[in-house]
Amino acid sequence: MTNAANLAPEHFEAFALAGQAVFTLVGKQTRFTYKICKAPADPKYPPTWFVKVLNGPNNETDYQFVGTLRRNPNGIGGTYKHFQKSPISENASSVQAFKWTWQRVVNQEERDLKILEIWHAGKCSKCGHPLTDPESIASGLGPICRAKVEDITFSEIL
Repeated sequence: MTNAANLAPEHFEAFALAGQAVFTLVGKQTRFTYKICKAPADPKYPPTWFVKVLNGPNNETDYQFVGTLRRNPNGIGGTYKHFQKSPISENASSVQAFKWTWQRVVNQEERDLKILEIWHAGKCSKCGHPLTDPESIASGLGPICRAKVEDITFSEIL
């Protein structure tokens, strides 16, 4: 049994940056599944997350790296940067959908996100354990992990 659920936009940022997020953006005619994983800490670089998109039939292994989330050079907020060597073009619908969604999350424009659904896979986006209680299913984070990342925004992490 899975506890996949539609994630409220106000929970998306904490969910996505928890370290092991898997989610699907569902629009009127398309859907794309992504993984966002926290990169190992490196003192030479600001905190970084790797963005991958599902690009094949295997939901576990067919993710293709498309870019990173990093702090802006001016220290305010963070942006998606496309990996130029990715076999998936920056103009691909899957990349454009992620960029559009992320821009609205960072700018707290949740009202614009009402035109799509954000579904998580029923596992905690920080530790990967199955979610069972309603609050955990709603936020995409288990109670222990939620306490660690609650109310953290991208700018606070950076």
